[in-house]
Amino acid sequence: MPRIALALFPFAFALAQTAPTAYTVVQTNSMMGAPVTMTIMRDGSKVVIDQNGARQWFDLDSHRNWTVSLKDTSGPCSVGRWSGDWGDPFAGSADLAKQGLKETGAETINGVPARIIEGGAPPNVVKGWLDPKTGLLMRADLAGHTIIETKSFAPGKPVGPMTPPASCTSQTLPPSDDERIAAETGDAAANYSKAMFPPASNDSCSVVFRVVQAGSLQPVAKFQVALDSVSAPGNGPSYNTGISADGHYTFSGGGLHEVTAQLRNGVLRIDNVPQYVYLDVAFGNAGEASAGVYRHCAGPVTTLLLVVKNPAKVSDGADFLWVTSGKNAGR
Repeated sequence: MPRIALALFPFAFALAQTAPTAYTVVQTNSMMGAPVTMTIMRDGSKVVIDQNGARQWFDLDSHRNWTVSLKDTSGPCSVGRWSGDWGDPFAGSADLAKQGLKETGAETINGVPARIIEGGAPPNVVKGWLDPKTGLLMRADLAGHTIIETKSFAPGKPVGPMTPPASCTSQTLPPSDDERIAAETGDAAANYSKAMFPPASNDSCSVVFRVVQAGSLQPVAKFQVALDSVSAPGNGPSYNTGISADGHYTFSGGGLHEVTAQLRNGVLRIDNVPQYVYLDVAFGNAGEASAGVYRHCAGPVTTLLLVVKNPAKVSDGADFLWVTSGKNAGR
């Protein structure tokens, strides 16, 4: 559920009030094109959001969420985890308070007396209307076009069902990233960092790259590996792989080249690894795992693992992980 992209807008507005934790808010959001109506209901840590014919429940304590279709009630319920912004309608004004806008007047929006704040430079001139009692963003205009409008606000406990049905809560929740990494490595997830995520370390280091099986971390003996240390993230070349009848891979595109011959006892050492490198690891007819990897240096020589759930079927899952500390550092 998109919210106003406040990073674009230089607001400054002091907010002394505390946002409520029990309410029903109806908003329209036009940031992505045609207006979308959202009904947001909150009662403490329980949130329900209706939009685009779907209903989502959020548990703010456990960071779980469930989704069902309001159009097809016989359809399945999806369950997942979330992080970051869940669509809090009061978060917009909190973001505004950190920026640099000026108050220019007052106006009533949908029955709520609001303070007007304005700023920005053409063409991105921004105008916002805030409820001074709650801090709720009543309306936001960008370049003369309304992108968010609060149609109604009702404080207090919502009327709607604040807990998902049993058909949702009975489903098994997928593991979190930390739980998955802990299960794969037999170690605390805090001792690893996901190699596909920026930022890259400013420090330089050499890399020891290993392929291991999830759970046991036993070495996987048979694989091919290719890399491209020339490309940059976001605008790199297209890569291609081919496979022969006997499961042998060929690699092409950009600076991608095979380095399998450089393996020593299943270990590839990359001296002075660049901040970003593309790796493609092939397991014959079992499949391949490839990713752009950001340098995460934990020391002069840092271990990079490709943890494969099932070497006989790579599509079951694989993670590129930097070993930053703990019992598997330096393996």
